[in-house]
Amino acid sequence: MLLPNHNEAQAAQRADAFRIGLSAATVVPELPELRMRVSIGVGAFCAQAHADADQFFGDVDRALYRAKAEGRNCVCRVAVCE
Repeated sequence: MLLPNHNEAQAAQRADAFRIGLSAATVVPELPELRMRVSIGVGAFCAQAHADADQFFGDVDRALYRAKAEGRNCVCRVAVCE
């Protein structure tokens, strides 16, 4: 998801709100205990750290895999230009 006019911290807040909302949603009414979980990588393009879009998306992809490695159902940030 691309969020124009958001810095990395704002995007991470939106991603975490989405994660929390998704886990609270009832997916199958007959199975109310069944919950969705999501791991999210978040970043903001930074010209000092990213030569191009491929490098940026690579950093965000690594943040996603870090979120999965840290137990899933969380948001991890790239945080290269704060």
